[in-house]
Amino acid sequence: MSLFTEFVSTLLPDERNVLAELPVRGKQSAILHAVVKNPLNDEHLRKEMAKLKVSPAYLHSVQSALLRRAYDLFVPSGGIDLLLFLRIRGLDVHFKHELNTQERALEAHNASLEERHEFYLRLLNLLFAVSTLRFEPKLILAVLSLYERTIVIPHPDDKLHIRICKALAEVVSTSGSPTRIDRTPRRKDVLERLTALKDELGESDHHLARYHIDYAFAVYYAIIEGNPILSEQYVITLANELKWLPEAVRRDELPKVMLRKAGLLFMHGKFSEALDIYISQYNDCGIELFRMYGFHRDWFIRCGLAARSYRIVQEVLDKGYAPLLHRGRSATATAGQMHQTALYLLRGDNNEARRSLKKAYTFNKGSNFVLILDVYLRFIELALEVLSGADHIYLDRLFDRTIKYLSRKGMKLKDGGDILLFYALRDLYSGNKRSEYVQFVYREGFQPYPVFIHFLRMIEKTKARRRSRALGKH
Repeated sequence: MSLFTEFVSTLLPDERNVLAELPVRGKQSAILHAVVKNPLNDEHLRKEMAKLKVSPAYLHSVQSALLRRAYDLFVPSGGIDLLLFLRIRGLDVHFKHELNTQERALEAHNASLEERHEFYLRLLNLLFAVSTLRFEPKLILAVLSLYERTIVIPHPDDKLHIRICKALAEVVSTSGSPTRIDRTPRRKDVLERLTALKDELGESDHHLARYHIDYAFAVYYAIIEGNPILSEQYVITLANELKWLPEAVRRDELPKVMLRKAGLLFMHGKFSEALDIYISQYNDCGIELFRMYGFHRDWFIRCGLAARSYRIVQEVLDKGYAPLLHRGRSATATAGQMHQTALYLLRGDNNEARRSLKKAYTFNKGSNFVLILDVYLRFIELALEVLSGADHIYLDRLFDRTIKYLSRKGMKLKDGGDILLFYALRDLYSGNKRSEYVQFVYREGFQPYPVFIHFLRMIEKTKARRRSRALGKH
């Protein structure tokens, strides 16, 4: 697969339509449309090129030219914005090629030390923001070195700032999988190292160092420690520190700070307030911001489902998950299909929900299997069967089979947690809406996936309507 075909494969259908309108002629037009039509099928492209009698060398040169024109089409500002676009799309080879191109351009144009410094500072913050699946410590260290060498006005705490950045890199690299350091001495070591660096920094007026150490604490407490109250304190501090940062950096960082605010509101169960921020950032920055921060894309949809904001949820699903669903199996694809299933069920479209659920189960297999997603899918399946009017014998068997499965996975009723949802659901379809499980879940809610409470309410209302109709017949 060439870089151009790989690039096209990440585009949404609407984006491909825009690319297809690129003004080119003759064989270039034929190559463009062949790739846009089916970017993942190399055999199709080879057959089309054979018909046109196009040599591999000519095809390569045309695709290289088309790739650059595609970059200019979708990111006309270029520079860091283009690197960000490529990083968000998961186009890592493109990212490295473009980074080398931009660095050569800085050399060719004899960029000033100030221009180089701003470039590497913005690049550094971009790398801190990427998914941990693509986090590259060696690249971070290389950029840190270049950033340090281009400092224009030295500060006594520059060396300390570099150490803080290295510590931040470690926190970011583990935040996507907290279990890497959970319940081990290393988790304590990370916190102690951050604390020591913050103490050493003291009341320094090195604003970037202050921003990056607070950034590290905010990520640590939110993701690794799972303490939204402590993380919130650092997010508030970050928002206040923005005004001291260079303008270009402030512009880059503001959306990230706003997303952190929304994330904390989500973790506190304030879904409507979080949704307002997510919608605001979506309107300002588009779906690319949420592709960059995948867990915020996920939380955005969960907040939208909780608020029954059908239109915005479907729009984010279409723009934020469509390419992933097209490619198939991955944890993110499973989550996206689960959200789509929940939306169908919330709308009362049970047939579509059933088809979507089957697809979600298909994605969540093998090396891509995620237990918590499987648990949520099983809850959705039970809710779907109840709302579709399945008989009690079938529901009881499905419930018993599900509880046995959860038990094998280490989830016990005595331990509480997610399993309480299943007992609340069982009691509701059995007509016992005053059970301790139902009352507990209604009182406490379910912060990880709040739409589940809507499903329970829907089951309660459906049960009441069926009972009323049955009484009416008598």
